[in-house]
Amino acid sequence: MIPTSLQSLADNKPLMEAVKAEILKQFEAPSDGKELEALSNEQLGEFLRARLTGVKAVEVAFREIARHTSAPPQQDRVNRGR
Repeated sequence: MIPTSLQSLADNKPLMEAVKAEILKQFEAPSDGKELEALSNEQLGEFLRARLTGVKAVEVAFREIARHTSAPPQQDRVNRGR
């Protein structure tokens, strides 16, 4: 059974997107580029691979959370054939 806090996050789409965007901001490369210039090709490759792996892990986690939305309330269906 999924915790109700995760289920409430999955049910609230705007909140879920805001949390996801905030987490993904942590994986952005520095905008000035000076830090990246000091890296060797191997270090730059490691940096990019780690960044992409992290972004993918966040995407998978939020996809899993989205699967646990609460079921919409079912309405009583009348059998019109009776």
